[in-house]
Amino acid sequence: APPLSCEYPNSQQHASSCRSSSFSSYSSQPQNPLDLLSTVSSQVADKENDHEKQQLHDRHRFPSNPNEEPYLGERNSAGQRHGRGIMTYTNGCHYSGCFVNDKRHGFGECRYPNGCVYTGFWSNGKRDGVGKMVYADRGDVYEGEWMNDCRHGRGIYFRADGRADVSRYVCHSVAGEGTQWSPNREFVVRTEDGVSRGRISVGMALEIGSGIGVSGVPKKMIGGFPCDR
Repeated sequence: APPLSCEYPNSQQHASSCRSSSFSSYSSQPQNPLDLLSTVSSQVADKENDHEKQQLHDRHRFPSNPNEEPYLGERNSAGQRHGRGIMTYTNGCHYSGCFVNDKRHGFGECRYPNGCVYTGFWSNGKRDGVGKMVYADRGDVYEGEWMNDCRHGRGIYFRADGRADVSRYVCHSVAGEGTQWSPNREFVVRTEDGVSRGRISVGMALEIGSGIGVSGVPKKMIGGFPCDR
């Protein structure tokens, strides 16, 4: 998998801590985007604690306007949030990740007041690229591609009851042929635009998933989260 980078494809340059390695466009990658998300997320988790400790140690280097929302992190010469940082917004959202010119841009995690959590890529302040959303209000989890704050592209929607929908999304809506797997992953239903069209074999389901760009049997929901066990 590609190395970790906070820099999103075709973005402007980040601060030095956000441009240490390259990240080619997720749309051009042949591998499963969910595998890519898992790889990047694990690398971020390994580095996050050390990074936040360093930010706390160096906070005097990045003075903030007292009238601004609380922010701890790097800034550019214009005083904008730029690079790695932690931001608490007045609406209750808490974001930890990369910024470019005051906007969330690159890889980061946002925790929302309702308990939902998004971990993945951003572009110009919006969810854009590969990402995972945990919907705390209903216990569902979506892992896949986003564009302009909407589920858009390949993805798997894991339901709280254990079912998993493998689909393509267009502007938040399911589009075209897909599959819905039973909680134990032994039975599969073919779907068309999100509507059930009847049971199919596991082999046919895998072919449909491969055509969508999501390979293999979806992970099972264990303890409210998709798990490889």
